[in-house]
Amino acid sequence: EVMVVLFNYGTLKIPADARIHRTTVCADAMKISLVAYQQLSTEESEDRLSGFLIVFFDILLSLLRFNGLPNHRSPEELGDAALGRMSAQAILHVVRTTPNAFKASLATLSDLDRQLLEFAVRAEMSGYTVAAQQQQPANKKLSLKGFKK
Repeated sequence: EVMVVLFNYGTLKIPADARIHRTTVCADAMKISLVAYQQLSTEESEDRLSGFLIVFFDILLSLLRFNGLPNHRSPEELGDAALGRMSAQAILHVVRTTPNAFKASLATLSDLDRQLLEFAVRAEMSGYTVAAQQQQPANKKLSLKGFKK
């Protein structure tokens, strides 16, 4: 039920008057979902954790598609890049803490979903820098030794 709330508020499947609480509700639902993830990750059964991650990633991918990421805006007018970043942070947390369960849950995703997941993780790890701003080409110095009359 918590993940359904996260999905509905994160993708704006809620009435317009409830949108003022959108960020707070999504943050609280994400915290509760990560507590459930943490509890499952301490258990012996990786099958249960992988099953949880399949559902969790499906919700997070929906949030990423709707909201986009910082410097990679979504086409949705009411998308909130902060919610997309929150989703990317949760995915990166899973990747770092339980890599085996993460790999097992990736097997069930489509190629397009895997690419979006990879893009979100890479963007979160790089700090959302734009490649053009990252490195400016250095001006080359002109060597006058090569010019002869």
